[in-house]
Amino acid sequence: MTDRNFSRAKNSAEERSFGAAPNLGKVTRSPQSAVRGRGRLRKRSKQKAQSNRTALLWTLLAAFALLTTMVILLVRHYREKSRLAAEAALMGEASGYLADAFAEGKTVNQPALEREDALAIVAAALSNRDIASAERLFILGEGTDAAQAARNLRTIAEAEGSIVDMSWLGQKFANGISIAEVVVTMQTGERTTNRLAQLVPCPDGKWRIDLRSYLRKSVPEWPVILGRASPESVVRVFIASDTYYNGIYSDDRIWQAYALVSPDVKDIIYAYAKRDSPQDRAMRKILSAEEEVHRATLAIRAHPDGGPRQFRISSVLAENWVLGDTPYDKNF
Repeated sequence: MTDRNFSRAKNSAEERSFGAAPNLGKVTRSPQSAVRGRGRLRKRSKQKAQSNRTALLWTLLAAFALLTTMVILLVRHYREKSRLAAEAALMGEASGYLADAFAEGKTVNQPALEREDALAIVAAALSNRDIASAERLFILGEGTDAAQAARNLRTIAEAEGSIVDMSWLGQKFANGISIAEVVVTMQTGERTTNRLAQLVPCPDGKWRIDLRSYLRKSVPEWPVILGRASPESVVRVFIASDTYYNGIYSDDRIWQAYALVSPDVKDIIYAYAKRDSPQDRAMRKILSAEEEVHRATLAIRAHPDGGPRQFRISSVLAENWVLGDTPYDKNF
């Protein structure tokens, strides 16, 4: 054989891949060869592919579960949003005047009172000793004259001490009225008390303290109310939802219980409104506001068969302690 023929045979050898067993050119290796072949590699590749498919399947299932959860949450969110919008629309229809007044007062015509001015007005009013100036500094309210106002303020000063601090709470819109609020802190000995001075703009452009609000005035006085001697009473109280159902107000399917608290009364008073009545809806509306405490002016009446501290709410007069032109629950 010539060198040329040998070279041709040498150059025509099969190319070997990495890991392949040595061979003699075109002489195939024996099937019994101990060297691992491509069959085992194909099996391992198949197992890896199957494992990848399983991982992909679980990933898809997890993504589907997450997507389903998000869809459910979105549906619930928009359902709740639609429900609230419908409820707001219904309430707006029932209280169109109040809604219009609120929007108008908030955006255009609501008088503004600065913190320093509010504190100065309150300080001047509460330090005044001139009876003739009472009407210039306070809104006295029906049935109260300047002399009586002076007596009431003197009684508070004697019982609760001198003013040690005043805190500006800000300004709000309630019952169709712009109200600026200042907390007045008084001290006598080790006893500290607070009262709320609510200032209201008057037709002459002056801001004055609503005296009935500052006094937390109840009609009649609390001893008469608790003695159940009055057919109907007007009270200025802090309110909260409650779960005390007893006696003639045992059925919570019919009645909604509310707790009434006054700094002028030792015990909690319970008042009831028929569920979904104008009074109940008005109370729930007041309690829905994002505030630390909720105030209301209520008309309540005792029932002969009710407990000593149980009353029925006959009207929600105001969502605060300043009365508007019409009872608050007329809007519901």
